Amino acid sequence: YKGEDPDEAVVDFKQRRANYMSYYETLDSTDGSYIKIINCKTFVVNAIRGYLPLKVVHFAMNLHTLQRTFYLTRHGQSEYNLLGKIGGDSGLSEAGVEYARRLAKFAAEEIGTETTVDEDNNEVKKHRASRLWTSTMRRTKETAQFINH
Repeated sequence: YKGEDPDEAVVDFKQRRANYMSYYETLDSTDGSYIKIINCKTFVVNAIRGYLPLKVVHFAMNLHTLQRTFYLTRHGQSEYNLLGKIGGDSGLSEAGVEYARRLAKFAAEEIGTETTVDEDNNEVKKHRASRLWTSTMRRTKETAQFINH
């Protein structure tokens, strides 16, 4: 709403909120595992089990209200996807490898870098100001294989 009339911005925001409310679905304990974050300070955690899901909960509960961007992706097409199989630990198909390459290109172009100076030799270093998480499944590791991290 930068540069817009504040009163018009409030009206537009309320209209958007009302529109979104028609799509919201209330979650309860029978809806599986989830994390509800209410007003950035109240957390409702339901049926979270396993190492990585618990790490995600820990991460979400330690977020700050600063603007941050999160990128989430599924794995590239797997060999089992081609066969219609569910589960297992197959590698990526050719299309999945191509997806992984394009994902890495996107990450290189869109996800910023931080510059630091090594105090010992004044060398300027650039590195990703980001974290990359995958599951332990082969297809997810292969999807992330081309991303510099």
